[in-house]
Amino acid sequence: MTINKGLAALIALGGIAAAGQAAASDAMCGANTGQAASGEPIIVGGIHGNAAPGDFSAATDAAAAYFACVNANGGIHGRPIDYRVENDQWNPELAAQAAAKLVNNTRSVALVGNGSFIEMAVNAGAYKDADIMVMASGCAISECFESSNIVSTNQGPLPSNLGAVMYAREELGATNIACIGLKIPNNGIWSCQASIDYMRAHGGDGSMAC
Repeated sequence: MTINKGLAALIALGGIAAAGQAAASDAMCGANTGQAASGEPIIVGGIHGNAAPGDFSAATDAAAAYFACVNANGGIHGRPIDYRVENDQWNPELAAQAAAKLVNNTRSVALVGNGSFIEMAVNAGAYKDADIMVMASGCAISECFESSNIVSTNQGPLPSNLGAVMYAREELGATNIACIGLKIPNNGIWSCQASIDYMRAHGGDGSMAC
C-alpha cells in the first residue's frame, strides 16, 4: 500500500525537521508543540535478535527512546507512535512469525530499528510483498542491501571491504588480500567475493576465510 511508504517517509523526515527546530529551541524531536501527542496512534514495528550468538536489542531500544521523545513533543502531526517490538531469538521460524504479527496482524505502517541478520534474510520477500518499508539499524547480509523494501543506517561489509582493499592496492601496493567474513553465503561469501574480483581485475589475487 502506498500509505505505508508515505508514513514511513514521514517518520524519517520528522527527525530531520526536528533537527532544524532544535537550533531555535530545546526540543530534540517531534513537532515541538510543547505538548504530548494525543491523536490516533501510528503503529510502527521493530524486530531484534536477543539470544545466542548475541543481544541486538540496543537497536530497537534506541528507536523506542527516539519515538518516546517524539511523542512527548507533539508526535507526527499530533499523532503518537505506538512502537511494538518483537524478539526473533535468532530463529528463522520466530522471525517469520514476528514479521507476520507486526505487518499483518497489527498493521504497522513501517518497521524501524530492526537488528537481526536472521529476520532480514527470512522476511525480505515478505516485506516486498506487503509493500512495507523497513529501516534497519544495521545490516550485514545481502538481502538487506538488495531488497527494495529494506534500508539501513550503515553501508555494510561489501563496500567497507572493497574500500579497504582499494586503499591497500592503490596506496600500499598490495597484490594479494585475504577477506574474513561469516561463514554464510549472504555475508562472508557475498561481501568478500567483490574484493577478490576487484584484485583479480587489477592483476592481483585474493582469498576468503569464513
